[in-house]
Amino acid sequence: MGWLGEKGLRSMRSNQITGVDTRGKVPQKLFAPIKIRTMQVKNRLCLAPIGGLSKLDGTLPQQFKDFFVARARGGVGMIVVANAIVDESGSVSKHSIRVDDDRFLPGLSMLADTIKKEDVAAVIQINHGGHFAQGRKTISPSRWKTR
Repeated sequence: MGWLGEKGLRSMRSNQITGVDTRGKVPQKLFAPIKIRTMQVKNRLCLAPIGGLSKLDGTLPQQFKDFFVARARGGVGMIVVANAIVDESGSVSKHSIRVDDDRFLPGLSMLADTIKKEDVAAVIQINHGGHFAQGRKTISPSRWKTR
């Protein structure tokens, strides 16, 4: 049965996974607004980070923007756009979103504005792949060789 045991698994099934309590009711806090520092979010539904959808040059294709607009219209309170690399050497995919140069700002700004027009908080996850990077030069916080 694993480390949770039957009782823990039943609890997860009824609460955390489905979002429904044991009486079959959806918790009202799920749809309540929340403030995260200075960002107001209309509900507690969040689209988890999704990445790997950019063009090979790190820019955002129209399909990428359309994808997130459709999710914003679906009712989530926050969308996290994923895995934007802060340095070309830190790419973990040839389809990583790039934020390492000002030339990427117009597309990213347009995406953020489009999401926000739907009353949805727009967040971006930044990343450097470190040991797992596929860039020209691998950078890691360790003195051990990475490959």
